[in-house]
Amino acid sequence: MKVKIYLILCSLLGIMLLFQGCGVTGPTGGIGATGATGPQGPSGQDGTIGPQGPRGADGTAITVVQFCAGATTTYPSDFPEQGLCINGNLYAVYNFNVDYLALIAPGNYYSNAQGTSCNFKVSTNCVVSPL
Repeated sequence: MKVKIYLILCSLLGIMLLFQGCGVTGPTGGIGATGATGPQGPSGQDGTIGPQGPRGADGTAITVVQFCAGATTTYPSDFPEQGLCINGNLYAVYNFNVDYLALIAPGNYYSNAQGTSCNFKVSTNCVVSPL
């Protein structure tokens, strides 16, 4: 009896294998969802060095001008005031709760610099002389 059941099962299995894949192919499925972004790749190599650029234009000459003649800085007691001569105009830092660079027009001035105060005159082209 066991042999008969075995033969029947083997026959059924054979018939199933025969008919497998004989059906009509179904439609193609839709496009799947986009996957996650992959990791960052390695950095590329540096490119070659380019040609030399053109020569730059000459800059503006800036000269430091001291207001009180003969005064020297002696830290921490003496700080003589100085200005910057730029294109024939004299500029200095002005302080009234806020510091900014101010044009020092020709005229008479007083420097109250710590330890080196003086009266001085500013003339055109950044000329400074004592009064």
